[in-house]
Amino acid sequence: LKLSLVDDSDADAAADSNDASGAEDSSCDLGFDNSSGWDSSRAQKNLERAVMLLREEPLNVSVSYLLNFAYTQHSTSITLDARLRAFVALFAVASVDDILHISGRQHTQLRTDLLSLLYASKLSDIGLAMQPTDFFNSNKEGLVRSVWRDHSHDLKAVKLTTELAVDFEVSDAALWANVLQQLASMKAAGILSTTLAAIAGEPELWRVPCLAKAWQVALTTRLEGIAGSNNEAAGIAFVDLLVRHPFVLAAELASYAKRLSGKGLPHLAALVAMFVPEPKAQSAVLGDVMRIVEPATLLETLAATPMPLLDRVRKHIFTHINEQRAFETLLGTKHFDGLVKHLIVTDRLEMLMAKTLEAGRVDDAVRLVDHFVVVHGASAAFGDLAALEDDIELVRAFLRLKGIAECERFLPQHEEDEEEEPEGPADDEPTQEQS
Repeated sequence: LKLSLVDDSDADAAADSNDASGAEDSSCDLGFDNSSGWDSSRAQKNLERAVMLLREEPLNVSVSYLLNFAYTQHSTSITLDARLRAFVALFAVASVDDILHISGRQHTQLRTDLLSLLYASKLSDIGLAMQPTDFFNSNKEGLVRSVWRDHSHDLKAVKLTTELAVDFEVSDAALWANVLQQLASMKAAGILSTTLAAIAGEPELWRVPCLAKAWQVALTTRLEGIAGSNNEAAGIAFVDLLVRHPFVLAAELASYAKRLSGKGLPHLAALVAMFVPEPKAQSAVLGDVMRIVEPATLLETLAATPMPLLDRVRKHIFTHINEQRAFETLLGTKHFDGLVKHLIVTDRLEMLMAKTLEAGRVDDAVRLVDHFVVVHGASAAFGDLAALEDDIELVRAFLRLKGIAECERFLPQHEEDEEEEPEGPADDEPTQEQS
């Protein structure tokens, strides 16, 4: 078990310890190659083996063993990486509540100890030897500046700089500008995207001069990477990054939507169109999308897409269909009820009512107004409608109230209007005198 946590270079030393009996058998050499890092594929396999062994033991035994291992200090056989692996195994075999109960530690203490160990290990990877206690007591902003100053041309160190600055809330605008520019020049799009997403919620960093440019580089690179059989996942990753953009309304949204449609992802293009701030421009972008794919198909695809804001996208599509009076695109599909509900709830039923009456579907018009009254009948503006019992009068009153009284000509006439007028002399019939 111990050999599953220590490094290859320390395996011989670990084998001499009392905790590693039987390690002389070569089949027990479960260590790691230092050159490949503690999270290498071989390390992962050995860690899984350690977790499997630990799950065979009582929980308190496993937790106690791993805690003792993780907090070992001044050992020649147990490195910082090995201690970090013990922490990873600890969270794999026990819940946080169980760990806190068995160890008697507080949540904040456990988190601080793990973070200190993690960063001490990462600092040692770039040649800065430091114990977790030294890291805990260090000035974090000064440490970030030191790492950046001495290692700004090492991508691993630049990434470490961003992680330290995010975790310890370093908000030096000049430092962040240099770091973001360096990531862009190194073409480290993945790290740049992760970093931008991490600081997107920090308004004090929005004043960084190159922030908008860094976002453009990250989004463009992510968009260009959408290709092949994995384009759906890559497209979702792009949109997920875009929605975190603090200046999303100023981004090249129409261009992004067009390129997503061109890559066979019109449903994601519709989602991007939702952020276009100007209504006419938004309608134009959605129109372009729906010329590529039928609205019903688009809604079906969106329903199967694990993206946030899905309900808002559906509502935008419904609104666009209403504005274009393109109701027939959803008629006969399961999405038509959703369209009707949206128009009723948002009080935008006029166009659908007019088109329903134009088609001679008076009974459907009555049902639409009935549903409208159920939703809005309690309001002062529409309270009078609820008092009407005659269906045709109800529809007639609705049309007048909504300013579309011209549609009354499609309704059946009043009975008194249909009564024949008494016949009088025809205009062209000669009088007796004329005869």
